[in-house]
Amino acid sequence: MWNLRLPRGLQERILKLEGTATELTGELERPPTVRELAEALEVDETEVLEAYEGLQTRRTLSFDQPVTVAGTADEATVGEQVGKEDPHFEGVEDRAAVEAGLPGLTEREALALRLRFVEDLTQSQIAEQIGCSQVHVSRILRTALQRLRDSAAADAD
Repeated sequence: MWNLRLPRGLQERILKLEGTATELTGELERPPTVRELAEALEVDETEVLEAYEGLQTRRTLSFDQPVTVAGTADEATVGEQVGKEDPHFEGVEDRAAVEAGLPGLTEREALALRLRFVEDLTQSQIAEQIGCSQVHVSRILRTALQRLRDSAAADAD
């Protein structure tokens, strides 16, 4: 029985695939490869892979089926595991606010921020690269971060 509605041609290819795979397994005394199945069915390998994907429609799970939660001895249902909150979701708004403020920075401020927060360099290492003192790098970073905060606050209003 098909749990999902598939095109008739794909259903027929799946049925042929199952029969051919059983037959070749007996002949070869091992499971056939995708290439061997494609040759036996006289189809492209991608069509064999598509049929295998379609075959999974016979093995759908109920949302009420119990499963073991990975890394624990706890059990939950499949439905309880679907739709969990993305831990990185809140960062999307923060990144958008930062990107909106970047055009308001000087080239030197943008470079200092990239070296500090993307390349994870220390203020002393940044000072060596841009040719100033560590104290001046500290001022540049503080000013740039304040500009970004002001820009984000202005966008929020």
